[in-house]
Amino acid sequence: MDFDFSRLRALHHAFALCALPLIAPLVLTGCTIGADIFKAGVWMGVLLVVGVIVLLVSLVRRIMR
Repeated sequence: MDFDFSRLRALHHAFALCALPLIAPLVLTGCTIGADIFKAGVWMGVLLVVGVIVLLVSLVRRIMR
């Protein structure tokens, strides 16, 4: 029974050591990805606001003619 427990513990440690290099790049770049998504969202918002303003100005000009 002790052999099975020590073998299971060794497998657990091996899994942890193999998973660490695979998960680390995802965790470490999470802030960069979040910042890039935020920047893209800000620019989309700016473009939408400018587009709405242009549409409103063009509608007002057509009405005033």
